[in-house]
Amino acid sequence: MMSKHSNEALAYISRGNAYYKKGKYDKAIAAYTEAIRLDPNYAIAYDNRGNTYLKKGEYDKAIADYSGVIRLDPNDAYAYYSRGFTYGQKGEYDEAIIDYTEAIRIDPNYAEAYRNRGVAYERQRNDVKAGADFAKCKELSYE
Repeated sequence: MMSKHSNEALAYISRGNAYYKKGKYDKAIAAYTEAIRLDPNYAIAYDNRGNTYLKKGEYDKAIADYSGVIRLDPNDAYAYYSRGFTYGQKGEYDEAIIDYTEAIRIDPNYAEAYRNRGVAYERQRNDVKAGADFAKCKELSYE
């Protein structure tokens, strides 16, 4: 099956992935950025770059990239989950809960989204909602 993305953009994604695996995050970001320059509608490039920024602790840049994925694919539950996780890392639990809730709306069986939303509720000292999410997570067999 032929990809709708250019071979050149795909090559930069592959290069970025190789750098990421070696822990060369700045080089990975540069490669993903070039893939985005070549193909601004390449959601995976934004997602991978967001994951790299998250790994570096550059949360605002990660959030911007996950927002780029959502702009390109509003039904990407994982992008909402990833952005919610990043908000949680920043201690912005209201925003995290909003994104986890959207991930769950898109994929009602997203056990990890229930788990992390429960953690966010717990951090807000909302034990009732946290407990409900942890119970739903367990029901979905998430370890």
